Amino acid sequence: MNNNNFLRKIYLTLKNSNIKNGDTLILGVSGGYDSTALLLGLANIKNLFKLEIIPVHVNHMLRGSESNRDEKFAKNISNRSGFKFISKSIDVKKMIHNTNSIEEISRNIRYEFLQEISEKYKAKGILTGHTQNDQAETILMNIIRGSGLNGISGMKPLTTLTLNNQKIINIYRLMLNITHKECKNFCESLGVIPMFDSSNLDEKKFRNQIRNKTMPIIQKDFPNFTNKLSSLSENANQDLILKNWITNQYYNSAINSDLSIKRKYITNFPDSLISNIVIKHINYVTNNKIDYKQSHISEIIRIIKSNKNGEINLPNKIKIVITTNKVRIIWNDIDLCPYPLPIISPIKITKRETKIGENYIITKNIIEKPKNLKNTNKNFEVYLRSNLPTKGLQLRNRIQGDVFHPLGMKKKVNLKDFMIKNYIPSEWRKRVPILSYSDKIVWVPGTRSAEWAKVQEKAKTVLHIKISKINESE
Repeated sequence: MNNNNFLRKIYLTLKNSNIKNGDTLILGVSGGYDSTALLLGLANIKNLFKLEIIPVHVNHMLRGSESNRDEKFAKNISNRSGFKFISKSIDVKKMIHNTNSIEEISRNIRYEFLQEISEKYKAKGILTGHTQNDQAETILMNIIRGSGLNGISGMKPLTTLTLNNQKIINIYRLMLNITHKECKNFCESLGVIPMFDSSNLDEKKFRNQIRNKTMPIIQKDFPNFTNKLSSLSENANQDLILKNWITNQYYNSAINSDLSIKRKYITNFPDSLISNIVIKHINYVTNNKIDYKQSHISEIIRIIKSNKNGEINLPNKIKIVITTNKVRIIWNDIDLCPYPLPIISPIKITKRETKIGENYIITKNIIEKPKNLKNTNKNFEVYLRSNLPTKGLQLRNRIQGDVFHPLGMKKKVNLKDFMIKNYIPSEWRKRVPILSYSDKIVWVPGTRSAEWAKVQEKAKTVLHIKISKINESE
């Protein structure tokens, strides 16, 4: 085994990533060959990047003494390599509910804990031990499922993942060009024998069937099959980049201000472009990536291109309603959110009355200062200083990195954190219509106005801003 070749691959992947000198990275370590090889490899080259590596292990308590053995091994190998080690034990079986599988729950718990540690140590992201073999298995599984380009393109070296708790994490995969055999040889060349997970023999699991039965049969006749699947992934990914680029060129023009899709605009597009626009918009509106079937997509396209109206029910209680001029997305049937639908582009508040989509309006008036400034519906109404420059006012939704100086507070705060502390549900936060001036936030409906825009004590007049719901019209 050429250790230099193994280390060189990791080094070059790091060098070509957005990971920089001095970054902190969380390493998910199971105690198996792949994650152990990555840990040992990083221990050898970490000084070249001056990286802070923190190995983290989650004991799911599913395999009794074997689970405890894996945790102990992960701790010992981390400490021997000079790393700070963090672990957590969670009884996953007690958390099973509805139809969620143990694998799904375990994965969610694992990533949420890794994200928690990542946030605590202000890490750049999370490193996983996925290898070229994992990539090949994933692609073959997706082919069997009938996936399109997204599935065939496989895992990416860097993925941004949104968790169930709405937290976002960066996942780095440094070993997609390294095989499991190379990991095994590297560990054993250093005298390290990692742990074996007996659950990998359970052929009720789809991946284990592929790994233990299907792949060996294919590789017997086609020894280079794993490499070829990796090449397929790279080619598919290039096509996917082009596909997404084309979709983005047409997407904004295809969306109405009420967040419906312009049916007549997309009718004559190629089927693949129609499906891409519809899927992209569903993901945007619902903040959900849905497990679509090809039959769903085919039916949506068929109705859009016909002269008929219709409805299609999708997973996660999402309904597509196709009328004469519009394709509407209805999510969970009943919309309990008090705020308008997400705002595609900032809306300039230049008139006394401005429409927000099809169902809301915002009004602004200079009025005599009320005796009680707190006598408002905080979700929809606010009093501001009357000398506020109103020509530059606009409505938009929250963007990543927004900061806000709330009324009564001494300093600025992160807007997302502020919304959370004010109990605004996660699915509502992207719909709160934020009033801003230039790059400064004036008012966050549902909470309070900005300190700098407050009504002065001696003021005789105020700027009254109110958001009202109007009757829905077609």
